[in-house]
Amino acid sequence: RLRRDGVVGIAPGLAITAMQHALDHGDIALTIADVDWDRVAAGTVAGRRISLFNEIPEARKVMEAAFAPSGDAGA
Repeated sequence: RLRRDGVVGIAPGLAITAMQHALDHGDIALTIADVDWDRVAAGTVAGRRISLFNEIPEARKVMEAAFAPSGDAGA
């Protein structure tokens, strides 16, 4: 189900590198994931924005495009 919703597998080496980076920088709350934000945007509940994604630059960009009024493409 996660794959269908946009969360795809991540290479173990990349995940370990990301985790080590987080530990080295004192991060205490994190998620390491490879996310297809276009797929997540397409599957949002009833076309409603999810505020959690506002803090993730890649997600915010896709969500803003997905929820832009029809006439605002390219604005």
